Amino acid sequence: MEDLLKIYSYSDSERKSKLGVFQCKVSPTAFKMEQNNLYGNLYAINGRIPLSAFSSGGKNSTEVTLVLDGTGAYASKNKEPISVVTQLIDLMKNTTDYIGSIHQPPFLKLVWGNLPVVLCRAEKLDVAYKTFNSKGVPVRADVRLIFVQDADVELSERQANKESPDLFHEHLVLNNETLASISYQYYDSTNHLYLIASTNNLDNLYDCEPGTTLLIPPLNTEERFE
Repeated sequence: MEDLLKIYSYSDSERKSKLGVFQCKVSPTAFKMEQNNLYGNLYAINGRIPLSAFSSGGKNSTEVTLVLDGTGAYASKNKEPISVVTQLIDLMKNTTDYIGSIHQPPFLKLVWGNLPVVLCRAEKLDVAYKTFNSKGVPVRADVRLIFVQDADVELSERQANKESPDLFHEHLVLNNETLASISYQYYDSTNHLYLIASTNNLDNLYDCEPGTTLLIPPLNTEERFE
């Protein structure tokens, strides 16, 4: 049996309380994923070339184009075709409709073949009716769905840990701070004060004036400054 796209809907961000599922009758004609990161340009002290400092993850989206067929061409044997309107109502119920019990549209999970499972929310739904029968009833529609990717709560909290030393940081030097104390604050070790000094083109390890903004690099870039 053909492995078709399923859209599961849930009432909670952890995706434990299932509300329903939309089973596609036809494989999507397009499945597009977009991932974005946000960067800011930070300038090292006395430096002219900016460093691209990671700020945060950007808005990631998935766009899917579905075919709703009401002709019966894709219906199971000995079963009546499901009308386009009925399929569309079911799709909207499981993606974009407001759910009174949670006061918002559902949390979603897209599952299709060997593609990575996508946790998301439905942002937009466009419908284009393509074919009609002699009575003006639509028998085919193309539906474009745009989903905003949405991590579960636990994963989001881990990714939002700003104390992690695997990201660039800006640090405003306070009174009585030293490169050693700043190194310990970000890396749990005073051994990386040389890395901070090199990154910011400091002439010596004591050149740490209050009010100065320092760029704190991730540890995996240390070898670049040796």
